[in-house]
Amino acid sequence: MCTQRYFSPEGIAATKPIVQASLAFVRQMTVTELSAREYEDISDVLETLKKLSTGPQRQAMDRFRLVVAEHLLESTTFNGRMNALKEVSRLCNDAVYSSHGDSWLTDEVMSAWLTEKRVVAVAISRMMDKEQCVFCAAELLCCFWVPSTCGAAIR
Repeated sequence: MCTQRYFSPEGIAATKPIVQASLAFVRQMTVTELSAREYEDISDVLETLKKLSTGPQRQAMDRFRLVVAEHLLESTTFNGRMNALKEVSRLCNDAVYSSHGDSWLTDEVMSAWLTEKRVVAVAISRMMDKEQCVFCAAELLCCFWVPSTCGAAIR
């Protein structure tokens, strides 16, 4: 009963200032700040903000998460690149499970983005010496060819 009040149109409208302020905060963060070990907390916040959003705002959240992942992939730190791979894996997982609904982020969109950004090639070329990264790259390859396996290796 209590959650119905918050997820009603009025409740979602009431959270809009919080969503906007939170997004503004994350947008102003540098790649170095996003590369911190606490990035999973930021990722959880972004997923929650998406759930509090509707229609075009949900699509904007997915696009924003893709941009963040792309920036992190270009990071010079191991943590940054690892956070990028984890975020991409979460996005792949979201794409697989939302492909059955009306979400913009589908497995086709995610597959095209992975190909366009050469995510697997970048991950392998920059981090092949780290066992964790090899597992993440393998996970992304599985998502690319067998979407139903997304999320299995990175948990």
